[in-house]
Amino acid sequence: MRQRLIATTLMSFGLSFLMSCWVTFINLGWSGQFPVQWMSAFKLAWPAAAVIAFVIGPPVQKAAAFMANPKSQQVAAAPKENVMPVTRQNFEELGLPVGPYTHAVKAGSLLYTSGFTAFGTPAQPADAKTQTLAVLDQLELVAERSGTSMKELVKVTIFAISPEDIPGIRDALAARYQDDVPASSLVLVAGLFAPDLKVEIEAVFAL
Repeated sequence: MRQRLIATTLMSFGLSFLMSCWVTFINLGWSGQFPVQWMSAFKLAWPAAAVIAFVIGPPVQKAAAFMANPKSQQVAAAPKENVMPVTRQNFEELGLPVGPYTHAVKAGSLLYTSGFTAFGTPAQPADAKTQTLAVLDQLELVAERSGTSMKELVKVTIFAISPEDIPGIRDALAARYQDDVPASSLVLVAGLFAPDLKVEIEAVFAL
């Protein structure tokens, strides 16, 4: 690649020099002293050739490099994308995370929550409907503390351990959602991290 650029530069200078010599020779006129005329043309032409080569050399080099490897040049010329701002948040009211995770993460115009359960709340030993209401209370706290609300709930993913718990979970969700129903996924799992937990919910909010 480097040899190609050097050769292109020399070629640009050589063509510029020959062109400048010819123009200078024509402007001097024919005097019958051919060698003298060419010497004069040489003395006057090489500075002009250097200037011309300096001006046209870089574009010629870029054109040669692009022709040699157009794909890499296109990738290199692509503008850098803006990096999305990310903010991680924990909330004292919900207790410290018990593992390597964050309660919620702001990314651009969205708020992502970790999965919440009734663990550590009075609803932990209760039925699935009561646990679901306790989880929704936690999600509402996260939303409000992050500058949004349950009305901006975009998507939930619900993990349940038994088909028998689904009606109670749905009743709790319908009571809290009212008319602001988000997109939703419901997944049956073999179990959650504590034996008495029946439901876990993670959510995405618009900010």
